[in-house]
Amino acid sequence: MTKTLLVPIHVDALCLDSEEPALKTMADYSKLPYKYQNDTHGSGQDNLSEQILAPLFNQNFELKAGIHLHWSLPDALTNGQHDETGTTFPRVPNRWLILRQGGNKGEKQWMIESDYLYPEREPGDRSSPPDAINILIEPPDLATVDPEDPSTFQYQRYRYMGRTWELGAWESDGETKEYASELTAIGNKATIPIFDEVKATFAAFYPNCYSVFGLVDSDYTTDTPPSGLQYDVIGYYSDEQQDFLKLFLAEPENEGKTNAELLELLQAEFNWTLDLEQLDQGFPERTLYHSRVTFSGNGNSATDGVNSLSDPTIAVADSAPEALAAYLAHSFNSDNNDTGKNIRKEVEDKIDALQLLEKLQSRKLDVSPKFVEGQHELGFSTQNDGYLWTLIPEVSKEKDRKLISKKPGQQRIPTQLAQALNELNRLQEQYHQAWLDIESMRRQLYSQWYYFMKNSTEDDGNLYYTINETSLIPLRTAIAQVGELEFTQNGDESATVTAKALPFGILSQLLDAYDGNYFSYYVSAIQGAAQGNFSDWEGIQTEFANCGVTLSDRPTVTTITEGEAWQIEDNGQLYDVKVEGGIFNIYIPPTDTQIAVQVTNAIHNLSELIAANNNQTLTTKYNLRPFVSQNYWRANEPAILLTGDAAKAPIRFGQDGRLNENDYLECQALDFDVNTIIQNWAQLQEQIDTLQPQGDEESINFITWNEQPWNPFAFHWSVLFYPCRDGVSGEVQDYHPNQILDNYSLEPTPTVKTLNLGTLMLYVSM
Repeated sequence: MTKTLLVPIHVDALCLDSEEPALKTMADYSKLPYKYQNDTHGSGQDNLSEQILAPLFNQNFELKAGIHLHWSLPDALTNGQHDETGTTFPRVPNRWLILRQGGNKGEKQWMIESDYLYPEREPGDRSSPPDAINILIEPPDLATVDPEDPSTFQYQRYRYMGRTWELGAWESDGETKEYASELTAIGNKATIPIFDEVKATFAAFYPNCYSVFGLVDSDYTTDTPPSGLQYDVIGYYSDEQQDFLKLFLAEPENEGKTNAELLELLQAEFNWTLDLEQLDQGFPERTLYHSRVTFSGNGNSATDGVNSLSDPTIAVADSAPEALAAYLAHSFNSDNNDTGKNIRKEVEDKIDALQLLEKLQSRKLDVSPKFVEGQHELGFSTQNDGYLWTLIPEVSKEKDRKLISKKPGQQRIPTQLAQALNELNRLQEQYHQAWLDIESMRRQLYSQWYYFMKNSTEDDGNLYYTINETSLIPLRTAIAQVGELEFTQNGDESATVTAKALPFGILSQLLDAYDGNYFSYYVSAIQGAAQGNFSDWEGIQTEFANCGVTLSDRPTVTTITEGEAWQIEDNGQLYDVKVEGGIFNIYIPPTDTQIAVQVTNAIHNLSELIAANNNQTLTTKYNLRPFVSQNYWRANEPAILLTGDAAKAPIRFGQDGRLNENDYLECQALDFDVNTIIQNWAQLQEQIDTLQPQGDEESINFITWNEQPWNPFAFHWSVLFYPCRDGVSGEVQDYHPNQILDNYSLEPTPTVKTLNLGTLMLYVSM
C-alpha cells in the first residue's frame, strides 16, 4: 500500500440560525472597468484600487444561515521565499472532500474544487453572479498576442473562483471545466512582486476565500448543532506532480537519502515530524490535509460570544517597547493620584532601561541624559540616503598592522588620493541628490495621473497635455541626464560599478486596441527608416527628444530582428530600440555628461591612483570601499498595544507546533493511495478514526466545538484628526501667532514637544 502523509490542519465552525451581516471581501474585482466583446463594463468608474477596496466598517456581506466551515492551511504552505523577482508561495491543495456524519440530518459528502473558474459572463448578462469569490485576472502576455486583432487585448478582468458540489453530482458532472493555473495561500498567483493586505489575508479572512477554503451546510440552521454531529475536512492535490511533499522529495539533493535523513530535512524545512517507526515501508510521497470538528451540543449566538469578551486594554506610545512598558506599569499600579503616576513613571523608566541596556551598560557618566536620549530615539527610525566611499588600509602585513595601530591623526592619506576621494564623494552626493529629486518628480507625476483618472470625464484634453509637458517629459529628461549606476558582484567579493543603458517604455500594444494604432505607427516608422524611408521619422525624434536626446533627420537605422529590435547610429552614438513584452522601448546609452558616468570615471581614476600607491614599497596600501552615508531620522507611527481576550492571537495562525516540545507539527503516515480517495473515502475515514485522541488529550486536527469562534487577526481604525487652525465658514484660516504655545507643551529641558489632549479621537473595530 502507498504511504501517504496526513498533515493536521485547524478548522473553525460558525453556526448561524439566520442570515448575519459581516465584513465583505477586502477587494471586489468585479467593479473594475473594462471592455470585452464590444461591451463596456463599469463605464464611468475610476480605474483605481480605491474603486474595488471594501470601505472600513462595512457590513455588506451576508452570511447564510447554517454551519460555516473555514479551515486554515499549514504554516509551511503560507511561508513565501524571497528573491529579486518577488515572493514565491508554494501551491496548496485544490480539492477538499467534506464528510458529514452524526446529527439528525443523515450523512452527506461534498467536493470543493478550489481552483474552479466559472465561465466568463456574457455581454449584457445582468443575472446574479455565482455564490463565489472573484479574483483578478492578469492581462494577456503582450509578447504573444496578435497586435492586429483588437479582441486579444479585451478580456474580463475578473473571474469567479471556487465551486462546491455534492459528491455524487460532482462524480457524474461531465461539463468542460476551466481551472486557475495556480492556487496558493495568497490567491491565484504563486509569485508576486509586491505584497499587500488583500493577498496577505486571502486564506485567513473567510469572506476573501469562502468558496475556496470554506463550506456552508444549510441543512443545520441553528446556533447550537446537535451533539455528535461531525465534519471531516480532507484536502489533497488533484495533480500529484504539484504535491508539496512530492516536489520536495524530487529535488536532486534529496535523492538517495535514508528515511532518517529525509525526516530531518522535513523537520528543518517544514517544521513537520512523524514517528520513524511508521516508515518501515518507505517515506511518504503524497500528502493529505485533515481536520475534524465534533459538536458537543453546547453553543451560543455569534453576538453573544463576542459580547462576552472583555474590552481590550489599549496602550499608546511612541514605540512598541514604551507601549509595553506603559501597559505593565499601569497593571502594577492604576491609581490616578500623584503617587500612582510617580510609581508608574518609575516602573516605565525601569522597563525602558532594559530595552536600552546595551547602549547604557558601558557608561559611567551621563547615564541619565543618555537614557532620555535613548527613549527619544526609540520613537524614530533611520532612512539611509545612499552611500559614500572611503579608503580602507590593508592589514595583511605586519608593518601595515603597525601603521594601522597609530592614532587616527597619524594615519595620513596621501594628498593625491585624498583629493580624488573627495571628488568621488562630491559626485556621489550629487548623484544621490539628483535621484531624490527624480523620486519627487515621480510622485508629482503619479499625483497628476491620479487627478486625471478622478476627473477624466471633465477633461477637455488640456490635463493630459499638462501631464506630459509638466511631469512626464521633465522626468524622462532628468533621468537621462543623471543616468543610473549598476553594481556587478565579482567573485572576489568586490563589485564593479558601471553606468547602465536607460530603458524608457514609450507605449504599449494595448493602444492599438483602443485608440489610433499608435504602437503600429511607431513600429512602422522605425521599420521604414531601416529601409531608407524617413517620412514618419518625426514621431521617433520626438520621443528621443522627450528623453533629452536630439536625433538627426536621417541617421543610420539597422534592423536587428524584424518587427522586434533595431539599432540607431547617430553622431557616433548607438541607440537600441526594442519591442519587449508588447512595449515599445528606447534605450539611452551612458554619455559623458551623465552624473552616473562621471561617478564611474572618478572611481576609475581613484582606482588607478590606489594601484600606483600600492605598488610602492614602505607605504600603506589601501582598498576602496563604499559605506552607508549619513542617516536621516523620521518619526515612527504611534505604537498601539492591545491586550485581553478580545485581542488574543488565534491558535489557527502560526501555531502548528504548539503541542510539540520541538515546535514541530505532528503528522501521521497512512497506508492509503490518494489517487483512490473518491472510491475509498470510507476506508480513509476508518483509518482517521483510529487517530482520534482519547480523554482530554489535545490534537491539532481533532476539535470539539463548544462555542462560536473568535479569531481576531486584523483591525480597522478610524482616526479623526482636527487641525489646530481655526475654520471660518468652512475655510481653514492662517495659523495664529501663538499656534505652537496654544497646542503644545514644552518643558524647560525637553526631548520632544507634547501634544495637548483634545486634538485626536480614535476608534477601533475588530
